Amino acid sequence: MFLSVLIVSVGLWDVRKITLAGKRDHLVRYVDYLYESVNGMIREYRNSTGNDITQYFQILDMANYNVKQHACLACIPFFKDMVKHYEKYYPTMAKFFVFINTPTFFQELLQILRPFMSKDTKTKLIIYRYDKSEWSQFLLRHIPPENLLPQYGGVKRKKDPKKELP
Repeated sequence: MFLSVLIVSVGLWDVRKITLAGKRDHLVRYVDYLYESVNGMIREYRNSTGNDITQYFQILDMANYNVKQHACLACIPFFKDMVKHYEKYYPTMAKFFVFINTPTFFQELLQILRPFMSKDTKTKLIIYRYDKSEWSQFLLRHIPPENLLPQYGGVKRKKDPKKELP
């Protein structure tokens, strides 16, 4: 089984700093670029192997996610834009959105964003707190261990520059 996996360390992004610097649109374009890159990799893999892969598995690592840098009032429009862009341009590309290491306050932000999500997208949201044994078990049920780094329960050791996004 091959499944394209996109891992985003959301907690490492300083959305507040980027937003207050007036560069929110740059960040939105960068995330669009990530989605386009994943789509291109899937297309390339499908064309070169004949494998009928059409979706990716997105892991959103929320470690270090905090209210000040990510859920401030100025930051919410960024996340709203992300939802709207996904719904408009990539509505069927993700098999799941798996949030791991998720703080409790994230549920409040999610409640703000849910009205902008389709019913299908809402069913793809899987949210785990900090219990690695719980979320890694879910990941390994859906993703081969050789496609996951050890911090996510897998055995992948090296980064393949041809299959890694910037």
